[in-house]
Amino acid sequence: MKNRPQQRAQKREVRVCYHHGAIFGGLVAPVLAFFAVNFNLGYAVPMLVGTVVAAASVVISLLLSPEIKGDSSRRRTPGRLTRPLPNPGSP
Repeated sequence: MKNRPQQRAQKREVRVCYHHGAIFGGLVAPVLAFFAVNFNLGYAVPMLVGTVVAAASVVISLLLSPEIKGDSSRRRTPGRLTRPLPNPGSP
């Protein structure tokens, strides 16, 4: 019973992120059309700008994200990964 409120909160967080993505994704077409029509750019230039900005965002997030290799990930994750692994040679 203890984990049920935590699971509800986690599901709520996933739903919020999903809805944000749907809203931003739905705004792409009107924003592209706005820039294409009002600034006489055509659709290629706004799409290129959006692609470059998105690619730069991914690269920056990868550079700023923490390293997950080695022992550092074991210290941060709760649960069974925090306990030492048993030695196969010991009884």
